[in-house]
Amino acid sequence: DAFQIRALEQPVTLQLERMCLHLRIDRIDQLANGSLRLIDYKTSKYLTKSAWTTERPLHVQLILYALAQEDAGEPVDTIAFAQIHYRNQGWISMHGIAAYLPTWRQQMTHLSREFIAGFAAVQPQNNTVCQYCSFQDLCRIKGDQSR
Repeated sequence: DAFQIRALEQPVTLQLERMCLHLRIDRIDQLANGSLRLIDYKTSKYLTKSAWTTERPLHVQLILYALAQEDAGEPVDTIAFAQIHYRNQGWISMHGIAAYLPTWRQQMTHLSREFIAGFAAVQPQNNTVCQYCSFQDLCRIKGDQSR
């Protein structure tokens, strides 16, 4: 795929109701067809694009970057992690993200409202993370019978 690097470490701002986020996009590429690809470099080996399509998305920085670019009149077609872990190198990307932007905006606005309201419930993406926790005696999830 032909591309040109358009920006590195690009600062952007995203306003989600009362919350103003100052962000920095690792890299913006302009593809041959004129569309933009936003790239975030990651050293983690546990990345999947399915994390962007859950009810409560993980690794939201690329989602936030895409929303900020949309607000600035710079629509994005692709978001991607450039994975640079010593065992795993490669791309984890999602193309044609325009269809996801309304849902992502709604989800990020909801999360910003929770943050502003001081909501701090423990909500792991899945309970298997509890198997690796060293703080079982301090756990608030065990005491929450609604899970």
